[in-house]
Amino acid sequence: MDALLATLAAGMPAFLLILMRLSGLFLAAPFWSSRMFPVSVKVSLCLFLALTLLPAVDVSRAPDAVLSLALAAVGELAWGALAGFAASLCFAAVQLAGYYLDFELGMGIANVVDPTFGAPVPLAGTFLYLLALVVFLSADGHHLLLSALVQSFRAIPPGAVAIPGSAGGGLVAQAGAMFVVGLELAAPVVVPLFLANLALGLVSRTVPQLNVLVVGLPLKSWLGVLFLAMALPAYVTAFGGWHERVAEALLRVVVPGGGGGP
Repeated sequence: MDALLATLAAGMPAFLLILMRLSGLFLAAPFWSSRMFPVSVKVSLCLFLALTLLPAVDVSRAPDAVLSLALAAVGELAWGALAGFAASLCFAAVQLAGYYLDFELGMGIANVVDPTFGAPVPLAGTFLYLLALVVFLSADGHHLLLSALVQSFRAIPPGAVAIPGSAGGGLVAQAGAMFVVGLELAAPVVVPLFLANLALGLVSRTVPQLNVLVVGLPLKSWLGVLFLAMALPAYVTAFGGWHERVAEALLRVVVPGGGGGP
Protein backbone atom coordinates (compact mmCIF):
# COMPACT_ATOMS: atom_id res chain seq x y z
CA MET A 1 0.00 0.00 0.00
CA ASP A 2 2.83 2.38 0.86
CA ALA A 3 4.54 1.62 -2.45
CA LEU A 4 1.33 2.37 -4.33
CA LEU A 5 0.88 5.67 -2.52
CA ALA A 6 4.50 6.57 -3.21
CA THR A 7 4.02 5.81 -6.91
CA LEU A 8 0.87 7.93 -7.05
CA ALA A 9 2.60 10.81 -5.26
CA ALA A 10 5.56 10.64 -7.64
CA GLY A 11 3.30 10.72 -10.68
CA MET A 12 0.98 13.45 -9.38
CA PRO A 13 2.86 16.42 -10.96
CA ALA A 14 2.82 14.79 -14.40
CA PHE A 15 -0.82 13.78 -13.96
CA LEU A 16 -1.72 17.39 -13.12
CA LEU A 17 0.04 18.74 -16.21
CA ILE A 18 -1.63 16.21 -18.50
CA LEU A 19 -4.98 17.04 -16.91
CA MET A 20 -4.45 20.77 -17.49
CA ARG A 21 -3.69 20.35 -21.18
CA LEU A 22 -6.76 18.15 -21.61
CA SER A 23 -8.88 20.65 -19.67
CA GLY A 24 -7.74 23.48 -21.95
CA LEU A 25 -8.78 21.48 -24.99
CA PHE A 26 -12.18 20.69 -23.44
CA LEU A 27 -12.71 24.39 -22.73
CA ALA A 28 -12.34 25.58 -26.32
CA ALA A 29 -12.43 22.69 -28.82
CA PRO A 30 -15.53 22.08 -30.95
CA PHE A 31 -18.04 19.61 -29.51
CA TRP A 32 -16.05 19.10 -26.30
CA SER A 33 -16.61 22.74 -25.24
CA SER A 34 -20.36 22.59 -25.80
CA ARG A 35 -22.45 23.86 -22.88
CA MET A 36 -24.88 21.04 -23.58
CA PHE A 37 -22.12 18.64 -22.52
CA PRO A 38 -22.61 18.04 -18.75
CA VAL A 39 -19.73 19.41 -16.67
CA SER A 40 -19.59 16.25 -14.54
CA VAL A 41 -19.09 14.17 -17.70
CA LYS A 42 -16.33 16.51 -18.90
CA VAL A 43 -14.50 16.33 -15.56
CA SER A 44 -14.81 12.55 -15.36
CA LEU A 45 -13.62 12.13 -18.93
CA CYS A 46 -10.64 14.43 -18.36
CA LEU A 47 -9.60 12.49 -15.27
CA PHE A 48 -9.98 9.16 -17.05
CA LEU A 49 -7.99 10.29 -20.09
CA ALA A 50 -5.24 11.77 -17.92
CA LEU A 51 -4.89 8.50 -16.02
CA THR A 52 -4.85 6.57 -19.30
CA LEU A 53 -2.18 8.77 -20.86
CA LEU A 54 0.07 8.93 -17.79
CA PRO A 55 1.97 5.64 -18.46
CA ALA A 56 2.43 6.49 -22.16
CA VAL A 57 3.74 10.06 -21.79
CA ASP A 58 7.29 11.19 -21.07
CA VAL A 59 7.02 12.78 -17.62
CA SER A 60 10.72 13.36 -17.02
CA ARG A 61 10.37 17.14 -17.43
CA ALA A 62 7.53 17.56 -14.95
CA PRO A 63 8.78 19.92 -12.19
CA ASP A 64 8.56 18.98 -8.52
CA ALA A 65 8.69 22.46 -6.96
CA VAL A 66 5.28 23.90 -6.15
CA LEU A 67 5.81 27.26 -7.86
CA SER A 68 7.32 25.73 -10.99
CA LEU A 69 4.52 23.17 -11.10
CA ALA A 70 1.86 25.88 -10.79
CA LEU A 71 3.41 27.93 -13.64
CA ALA A 72 3.72 24.83 -15.81
CA ALA A 73 0.07 23.93 -15.12
CA VAL A 74 -1.08 27.40 -16.20
CA GLY A 75 1.01 27.09 -19.36
CA GLU A 76 -0.46 23.67 -20.17
CA LEU A 77 -4.00 24.97 -19.63
CA ALA A 78 -3.38 27.99 -21.88
CA TRP A 79 -1.75 25.83 -24.53
CA GLY A 80 -4.63 23.37 -24.64
CA ALA A 81 -7.15 26.23 -24.83
CA LEU A 82 -5.18 27.85 -27.65
CA ALA A 83 -5.19 24.60 -29.61
CA GLY A 84 -8.91 24.13 -29.04
CA PHE A 85 -9.59 27.70 -30.15
CA ALA A 86 -7.63 27.13 -33.36
CA ALA A 87 -9.72 24.03 -34.07
CA SER A 88 -12.98 25.87 -33.31
CA LEU A 89 -12.19 28.51 -35.94
CA CYS A 90 -13.19 25.96 -38.59
CA PHE A 91 -16.71 25.90 -37.18
CA ALA A 92 -16.71 29.68 -36.77
CA ALA A 93 -16.55 29.81 -40.57
CA VAL A 94 -19.96 28.10 -40.63
CA GLN A 95 -21.40 30.77 -38.35
CA LEU A 96 -19.91 33.46 -40.58
CA ALA A 97 -21.54 31.89 -43.63
CA GLY A 98 -24.81 31.90 -41.69
CA TYR A 99 -24.58 35.67 -41.18
CA TYR A 100 -24.13 36.14 -44.92
CA LEU A 101 -27.10 33.90 -45.66
CA ASP A 102 -29.37 35.52 -43.08
CA PHE A 103 -28.61 38.96 -44.49
CA GLU A 104 -29.61 37.83 -47.98
CA LEU A 105 -32.63 35.86 -46.78
CA GLY A 106 -33.99 38.79 -44.78
CA MET A 107 -33.62 36.96 -41.44
CA GLY A 108 -30.85 39.06 -39.97
CA ILE A 109 -33.05 40.24 -37.09
CA ALA A 110 -34.36 36.75 -36.24
CA ASN A 111 -31.35 35.51 -34.29
CA VAL A 112 -31.66 32.77 -31.68
CA VAL A 113 -29.60 31.98 -28.58
CA ASP A 114 -27.42 28.96 -29.23
CA PRO A 115 -26.81 26.97 -26.01
CA THR A 116 -23.48 25.77 -27.44
CA PHE A 117 -22.02 29.28 -27.56
CA GLY A 118 -24.38 31.06 -25.16
CA ALA A 119 -24.81 33.96 -27.59
CA PRO A 120 -27.24 35.01 -30.33
CA VAL A 121 -26.45 33.31 -33.62
CA PRO A 122 -28.12 33.47 -37.05
CA LEU A 123 -30.79 30.94 -37.98
CA ALA A 124 -29.03 29.74 -41.10
CA GLY A 125 -25.72 29.65 -39.21
CA THR A 126 -27.24 27.47 -36.50
CA PHE A 127 -28.64 25.09 -39.10
CA LEU A 128 -25.31 24.83 -40.95
CA TYR A 129 -23.38 24.49 -37.68
CA LEU A 130 -25.55 21.61 -36.50
CA LEU A 131 -25.21 19.96 -39.92
CA ALA A 132 -21.42 20.35 -39.83
CA LEU A 133 -21.32 19.01 -36.26
CA VAL A 134 -23.36 15.92 -37.17
CA VAL A 135 -21.06 15.15 -40.12
CA PHE A 136 -18.01 15.86 -37.93
CA LEU A 137 -19.15 13.44 -35.24
CA SER A 138 -20.18 10.77 -37.75
CA ALA A 139 -16.60 10.86 -39.11
CA ASP A 140 -15.18 10.41 -35.57
CA GLY A 141 -13.80 13.92 -35.60
CA HIS A 142 -14.02 14.20 -31.81
CA HIS A 143 -11.75 11.15 -31.52
CA LEU A 144 -9.37 12.65 -34.05
CA LEU A 145 -9.06 15.76 -31.87
CA LEU A 146 -8.02 13.63 -28.91
CA SER A 147 -5.57 11.74 -31.14
CA ALA A 148 -4.02 15.05 -32.22
CA LEU A 149 -3.65 16.06 -28.58
CA VAL A 150 -1.91 12.75 -27.78
CA GLN A 151 0.47 13.47 -30.65
CA SER A 152 1.24 16.82 -29.04
CA PHE A 153 2.24 15.01 -25.83
CA ARG A 154 4.72 12.93 -27.82
CA ALA A 155 6.16 15.97 -29.58
CA ILE A 156 6.35 18.20 -26.50
CA PRO A 157 6.11 16.37 -23.14
CA PRO A 158 4.30 17.87 -20.13
CA GLY A 159 6.38 20.47 -18.37
CA ALA A 160 8.23 21.47 -21.55
CA VAL A 161 5.68 24.02 -22.69
CA ALA A 162 7.23 26.38 -25.17
CA ILE A 163 4.79 27.64 -27.78
CA PRO A 164 6.55 27.25 -31.14
CA GLY A 165 7.16 30.28 -33.28
CA SER A 166 4.93 28.85 -35.97
CA ALA A 167 1.92 28.78 -33.61
CA GLY A 168 1.11 32.47 -34.03
CA GLY A 169 1.39 32.30 -37.79
CA GLY A 170 -0.72 29.16 -37.90
CA LEU A 171 -3.42 30.78 -35.78
CA VAL A 172 -3.48 33.91 -37.95
CA ALA A 173 -3.63 31.78 -41.10
CA GLN A 174 -6.51 29.79 -39.65
CA ALA A 175 -8.39 32.98 -38.74
CA GLY A 176 -7.88 34.32 -42.27
CA ALA A 177 -9.03 31.04 -43.79
CA MET A 178 -12.21 31.32 -41.67
CA PHE A 179 -13.40 34.30 -43.74
CA VAL A 180 -12.53 32.60 -47.02
CA VAL A 181 -14.32 29.38 -46.08
CA GLY A 182 -17.32 31.36 -44.83
CA LEU A 183 -17.64 33.08 -48.21
CA GLU A 184 -17.24 29.78 -50.04
CA LEU A 185 -20.00 28.19 -47.97
CA ALA A 186 -22.36 31.11 -48.51
CA ALA A 187 -21.64 31.44 -52.24
CA PRO A 188 -24.10 28.73 -53.49
CA VAL A 189 -26.97 30.76 -52.01
CA VAL A 190 -25.66 34.33 -52.03
CA VAL A 191 -24.66 34.39 -55.71
CA PRO A 192 -28.11 33.32 -57.05
CA LEU A 193 -29.79 35.78 -54.71
CA PHE A 194 -27.50 38.53 -55.96
CA LEU A 195 -28.56 37.71 -59.52
CA ALA A 196 -32.19 37.77 -58.34
CA ASN A 197 -31.60 41.27 -56.96
CA LEU A 198 -30.26 42.36 -60.33
CA ALA A 199 -33.31 40.88 -62.04
CA LEU A 200 -35.65 42.68 -59.65
CA GLY A 201 -33.78 45.91 -60.30
CA LEU A 202 -34.29 45.51 -64.04
CA VAL A 203 -37.97 44.71 -63.52
CA SER A 204 -38.43 47.81 -61.37
CA ARG A 205 -36.94 49.94 -64.18
CA THR A 206 -39.09 48.41 -66.90
CA VAL A 207 -42.32 48.12 -64.86
CA PRO A 208 -42.36 51.09 -62.43
CA GLN A 209 -45.91 50.23 -61.32
CA LEU A 210 -44.63 47.03 -59.68
CA ASN A 211 -43.81 47.44 -55.98
CA VAL A 212 -40.44 45.68 -55.80
CA LEU A 213 -40.25 45.83 -52.01
CA VAL A 214 -43.55 44.00 -51.59
CA VAL A 215 -42.69 41.37 -54.19
CA GLY A 216 -38.94 41.15 -53.67
CA LEU A 217 -38.71 40.33 -49.96
CA PRO A 218 -40.87 37.19 -49.95
CA LEU A 219 -39.46 36.16 -53.32
CA LYS A 220 -35.90 36.36 -52.03
CA SER A 221 -36.81 34.38 -48.92
CA TRP A 222 -38.40 31.59 -50.92
CA LEU A 223 -35.56 31.52 -53.44
CA GLY A 224 -33.01 31.47 -50.61
CA VAL A 225 -34.67 28.49 -48.93
CA LEU A 226 -34.87 26.72 -52.31
CA PHE A 227 -31.19 27.29 -53.12
CA LEU A 228 -30.20 26.30 -49.59
CA ALA A 229 -32.08 23.01 -49.94
CA MET A 230 -30.45 22.40 -53.32
CA ALA A 231 -26.99 23.08 -51.83
CA LEU A 232 -27.38 20.67 -48.90
CA PRO A 233 -25.67 17.71 -50.67
CA ALA A 234 -22.73 19.96 -51.51
CA TYR A 235 -22.54 21.13 -47.87
CA VAL A 236 -22.52 17.54 -46.59
CA THR A 237 -19.71 16.70 -49.02
CA ALA A 238 -17.74 19.77 -47.95
CA PHE A 239 -18.19 18.99 -44.26
CA GLY A 240 -17.08 15.39 -44.84
CA GLY A 241 -13.40 16.34 -44.72
CA TRP A 242 -13.64 18.79 -41.87
CA HIS A 243 -12.53 16.29 -39.22
CA GLU A 244 -9.09 16.28 -40.84
CA ARG A 245 -9.10 20.07 -41.25
CA VAL A 246 -9.94 20.59 -37.56
CA ALA A 247 -7.21 18.17 -36.43
CA GLU A 248 -4.68 19.91 -38.69
CA ALA A 249 -5.64 23.27 -37.18
CA LEU A 250 -4.95 21.88 -33.71
CA LEU A 251 -1.63 20.34 -34.72
CA ARG A 252 -0.55 23.56 -36.42
CA VAL A 253 -0.57 25.27 -33.02
CA VAL A 254 0.64 22.59 -30.60
CA VAL A 255 3.15 20.64 -32.72
CA PRO A 256 6.04 22.42 -34.42
CA GLY A 257 5.68 21.85 -38.15
CA GLY A 258 2.41 19.95 -37.67
CA GLY A 259 -0.69 20.23 -39.77
CA GLY A 260 -1.19 21.20 -43.35
CA GLY A 261 -2.56 24.25 -44.98
CA PRO A 262 -5.75 25.97 -43.85
